[in-house]
Amino acid sequence: MKNRVFRLTTILCAVTCLAFCVPAFAKDKVIEGLNSPESVARVGKYLYVSNVGVKLAPNTKDGDGYIAKLDLDGNAVKKDFITGLDAPKGLVEMGNVLYVADIDHLFGFDLKNGEKVFALDLSAEKTVFLNDLAIEDNDHLFISATDINKIFQVDIKTKTYRDVGVTVSGPNGLWYDAKGKYLYVVGFANQNGKASGEVGVVDLSRQPAEYQKIIDRPGFYDGLQPMSEGVFLVSDWVAFEPERGVLIRVNVKNRTFEVIPGAYGGPADFLYFRDKAGLYPPLLYIPRMIDGKLEIRTLK
Repeated sequence: MKNRVFRLTTILCAVTCLAFCVPAFAKDKVIEGLNSPESVARVGKYLYVSNVGVKLAPNTKDGDGYIAKLDLDGNAVKKDFITGLDAPKGLVEMGNVLYVADIDHLFGFDLKNGEKVFALDLSAEKTVFLNDLAIEDNDHLFISATDINKIFQVDIKTKTYRDVGVTVSGPNGLWYDAKGKYLYVVGFANQNGKASGEVGVVDLSRQPAEYQKIIDRPGFYDGLQPMSEGVFLVSDWVAFEPERGVLIRVNVKNRTFEVIPGAYGGPADFLYFRDKAGLYPPLLYIPRMIDGKLEIRTLK
């Protein structure tokens, strides 16, 4: 009898979890009312969206940046969850702390109440464009500095940082593969008025670290998320105009890519979420930075 009650309780808990953790919408949708949204992070049943501000001024200290808290359907829970930022971009969560890159600082906020609990000043590096974040382990993060072509490793406990030691043209989106010690990176770079960013990888198992380009396709690359083993989804602005941006699927093993149908106004640091149970198709939460919108769509 006890075993049967235990199994029933387990089933009910699973159903309850699905009810709260699975988005309710059945169709793709667009969320309006945001201000130059740049990055999306999912923590449990909530989304956190960084907003650069009313003006698309990603390297300006104007104090109008903020982080909005939404439910999984994109409904506002608290639009002004964290305010007083300048131009917040990349987001990651570690230990119930939401870390955010903002101009020349890395901040951390307690997700329970939105209070600031961490601050690291990187202004000595003469950067005004700290961008994306990636988790290395429980104590370390990687952060890209797009304007100075550098990537730093941050020690959260000691509040120190170091240069990874490679030069990447306009490093933006980051993703770390702990198994192989590979730091994947995409570049948001401009050369003579044309996109020149690359999709590449930093081999951190080597000393010194080594960088390699993966595909021969220049772009204004922004977001980077793994889809499966050796396959990544990458966003490319293409041009600084509405509905010009695209997503591309990159196979890092055979160094090939394909463009996925769709058009976005400045597709920034998106979130790709795959349901491990396979109950619904993979979901994309795409900040359309130029359009001031968040697009939610299924990827079939």
